[in-house]
Formats: sequence, structure tokens, C-alpha cells
Amino acid sequence: AAIDQAFPAAAVRIIEERGYTGPLYNHFNWGGYLIWRLPQLPVSMDGRGNLYGEDRIVKHAAIWRGDRRWSQDPELAAAGLVLADVSQTLCELLRHDQRFELVYEDKLAALFKPRPQPLAQRTDQSRQ
Repeated sequence: AAIDQAFPAAAVRIIEERGYTGPLYNHFNWGGYLIWRLPQLPVSMDGRGNLYGEDRIVKHAAIWRGDRRWSQDPELAAAGLVLADVSQTLCELLRHDQRFELVYEDKLAALFKPRPQPLAQRTDQSRQ
């Protein structure tokens, strides 16, 4: 019960049940838990600060706070899943971002998947 209150355990069960794949875009605070529970999915960030470096950690935190450049983050754009704390600004921004769809939500976490790109848009991008 304590784990369910502090970590996105129910959302992780949804990921497992539905067979969702990554890479997973997640907040620093949940990274260690996600590595433990979903070892098959690469996480974007976890508590190993020395591995990521200060600049990347600062940038990552800014994205979660809704920094004005959040929508241009290449790691977010490449995510196969976004697991967001519902209290984070990025979660609210993703609700209105046409690139993502909300596939699960509870009182702690929201899970977003990228929407399939229209064929015309995929073709245009492959020409660039």
C-alpha cells in the first residue's frame, strides 16, 4: 500500500498488461522504481546523477516544470511512453499536446503514448 501511494504502481501494471514499449520518459523521482519494476524499458532519468551530469538533470527538471522549450525536447519527442506525475506541469501540457494521447490516469500518475503520425507527415519527414 505504501508503494502504491508513493510510486506509479498502478500505471506500471497497465504498462505490463498492455505490453507497452519504450523508451520511457519519466521524472527523476520515479526512475529508480521504474528500473526495478520495468527493467526491459529504458528510462529517461533516475537517481544516478553522476551518470547524467548536472546539465542534463537541470534541463530535464526544466522540461517537467514546463519550460518554454519543453515541446522541442528531442528526448520527449522520441518517447514511446511518458509516465507523468499528475502534479507536474508537463502532465497538464501533454493533455493538450496533439502528439500524445492519454491512455491511463489515476490520482498519482498519467500515462501518455505518442499518437500515430498521419502518413503524409511521415512521408514529409523522411524527405528531410
